[in-house]
Amino acid sequence: MRRPASARPRDDAEPSPAPAARLLAPLPVAASSLGAIAAGGFLYAYGGHVAPVHTYSTAAVSGAFRRLPLGRDGAAWEDLPGGTPMQGMNLATDGRRVFRAGGMVPRNAPDT
Repeated sequence: MRRPASARPRDDAEPSPAPAARLLAPLPVAASSLGAIAAGGFLYAYGGHVAPVHTYSTAAVSGAFRRLPLGRDGAAWEDLPGGTPMQGMNLATDGRRVFRAGGMVPRNAPDT
C-alpha cells in the first residue's frame, strides 16, 4: 500500500536533529577490543585488551564483566562476576541474558 503523496518524506526536507549525545562514565580500566552491548537498561562490557599497543600476553587482556545503568545521571560501572580473560569477542542478548561468543585468549606469559 502506497502512502499518499502528502505523507511521503520530501527529498529536500531537513533531516530530524539527532538526539543530544550523553557522556557516560568511563570504564574503571581503559580497554580496547572488548565486547559491549546494551540490554535491559544497562550497557554491558566484557574483557578487552588492557596493555600498551602490540603487547600480547596473558597479562594484556581482561576477564572483567561490568555493567553501567543507562538513563541515570552520575551512574557508575558495577562489577559482575568475570570470566576468561580475552579480547575481540562479541556480546549478544536474547532480551533476558547476555551471551559471549568468540574471542582471542593469549597463552604466552608476559615478556616471553
